[in-house]
Parts: sequence; structure tokens; C-alpha cells
Amino acid sequence: MYYEVDAETPIYNTIWYRVWGGFVHRAFVQPIQIRDNNTIPDLEKDQLYLAELTVPISQPYIFDRWQGWQVYDAFKLYYGSNHWIADIVDGPDQQAWCKIEDELYAGFNYFIPTKHLRIIPTDEMTPISADVPFEKKRVEVSLRDQLVTAFEGSDVVMQTSVSTGIYTGSSTNGLPTTTPKGHHNIYSKMPSKHMGTSGRASTDRRPLPGVPWAPFFCARRLCISRYLLA
Repeated sequence: MYYEVDAETPIYNTIWYRVWGGFVHRAFVQPIQIRDNNTIPDLEKDQLYLAELTVPISQPYIFDRWQGWQVYDAFKLYYGSNHWIADIVDGPDQQAWCKIEDELYAGFNYFIPTKHLRIIPTDEMTPISADVPFEKKRVEVSLRDQLVTAFEGSDVVMQTSVSTGIYTGSSTNGLPTTTPKGHHNIYSKMPSKHMGTSGRASTDRRPLPGVPWAPFFCARRLCISRYLLA
């Protein structure tokens, strides 16, 4: 990417990037890094550890006692997603691999290289500004400007870009694809959530394991979830 352009089209999210050979719209670009983690963590038995993927893409493997190690091509894991580590094992390359536990696959595990994951320390999961009463905290999402802003009272404590739902002419599980307007209350927060489908990817529905920091809120008398991608 060379530089940013405000093209004033489409109606919102008007930012484009100048790249080799032309321009690409912001909606199709995600900043990523490649950060290999060379320290093998010392895990306690029977305890899960939350970890963040620090490479652009990681291809899971599975192990079968009869056929050995195989590529698990139902999905890939993507940069910034969060996953639960259950154990460290010797992988197909005889290096350390993480055994991943997925909420939608009871009794089923897949594996990725340990160097692709950074264990998230406890202090990163503790509540922010615990001394501020919850009624003083709020999050505002601007559909026009595609911005999310977090407040403590009248003070802005965080602001970043957001990608909200758009109208597609269809629904997901009977719910509209557009982000609903109005005042809503978050009732649950999940550090890692398997969204999309639980099976193999198809042309119109794709599994998204490890969606990080997913807040669930109630809207229009229905409890639904939206993941705000910064």
C-alpha cells in the first residue's frame, strides 16, 4: 500500500488504498503481521489457555491413529483470531504444535504450530477501568462514519474503525444482516467464538473459528450477536 484516498464513494467507508496496479477498497483489506513465537509455553495439565494467532494464516492439521497427520481443510485460522490451547504435542514436522479445543467440536481437536500463537496473559483479560461504574460506560457505533467510540462518562477512551453489517436482501437464521439502530445492552462477552458454520466451507457460508472478543447484545426483542471488526 502506498497511500490512502478518500474517494467519497460508496455512501460510507469511502477509503481506498493505492496499491501496485491500481486501487483497492478498504473493506477488502486487513492489516496483518508475521510474529513467530519461539518460546514453548509450560502448560498445566487439564487447563485451557487463550491464545492469539500472530501470523496471516495457519492451516490446521488433525491426527488419525491409522492415517497419521492430515491437513484439515474445513477451514483456516486467521490473523488476530483467538483459540483455546489444551496441550502441546510433537507435530507432523516433529516441532511443537498446539492442540486446539473448539467449542463446536465436542471431543474433536485440531493442531497448529506453537510458534503461530501467543498466549494472552491474564492482565489483558481483566476489566478495563474497573473503578468506573458500568452505567458510566457506553459504546457508540456510527454507521455513517464507520467508527466505534468507547466512553467513560463524557470522556472518549478509545476510537477505531468498524465494519458494520450491510443490507444483502437476505437474512441469517431469520435475522437481518444490517446492524440494527437504537440503544442496546450487551448481555455476554466471549473471548473466542466459533461463528459461521460448524462444517466444511461452502460458497456462501464459511466457518469462522476463534472470532475474538465477541460481544452479544439484545435488539428488537431478539438476542443476536455482532462482531465489530476494527
